[in-house]
Amino acid sequence: MRGHKFGIECLKFAPNNNFLISLGDPQDKGLFVWDWFNEKKLTRNLLSKPALTVTISENQDFFVTAGYQHLKFWYLDENTGDVVIEGKEPNCIMKS
Repeated sequence: MRGHKFGIECLKFAPNNNFLISLGDPQDKGLFVWDWFNEKKLTRNLLSKPALTVTISENQDFFVTAGYQHLKFWYLDENTGDVVIEGKEPNCIMKS
């Protein structure tokens, strides 16, 4: 599976193993969702700030990327459940 131009920071399988999310390193800033079984890239997004980790909700309707000055909720297509359609920052973030 090709896509990241530099390194990969984090990989995460969905709870039902239907898809895989990969986060590129700070130089790459790529976010990919893969149909890993068929070795197919479902979508690619470019992050404005590097993400260090990703977690997926149990029902797989969204996932969250996080890093230094980065916290974003990603929602999946309601029809297929496997393609990223939009990234949204949370409504409220505590700032110090």
